[in-house]
Amino acid sequence: MRDHLANERTLLAWLRTGLAFMAFGIAVEKFSVFLHFTILQSNAGEMEWNPLSARVLALTLILFGGVLCFAGAVRTSRWSRQAASLDGAPATWPLMSVALVTCLVSAMLMLHVMLSGF
Repeated sequence: MRDHLANERTLLAWLRTGLAFMAFGIAVEKFSVFLHFTILQSNAGEMEWNPLSARVLALTLILFGGVLCFAGAVRTSRWSRQAASLDGAPATWPLMSVALVTCLVSAMLMLHVMLSGF
């Protein structure tokens, strides 16, 4: 049971880190919109703005967060198959469903960033 609880904490740490990367990706994308409008209002003709680079960085961060969540789920499922032979090993489907939902959130965020425009 102690090993199972440690594995749950590890999966939750993977998910938490993945969500943090996704949130940072969204923040980069939203802050780039702020910078774009600030440059437009300052009427600085010398400053060039490339919103594509901020969007690519945001997509990369969101994708990395989704990959982290998926890697944590794979790692946990691998361990749960090994521990299934033990008596009293609890079910891992709730944790796997949370990991799946987190990966789906990553896909939706990526779609949002790709479709959002100025």
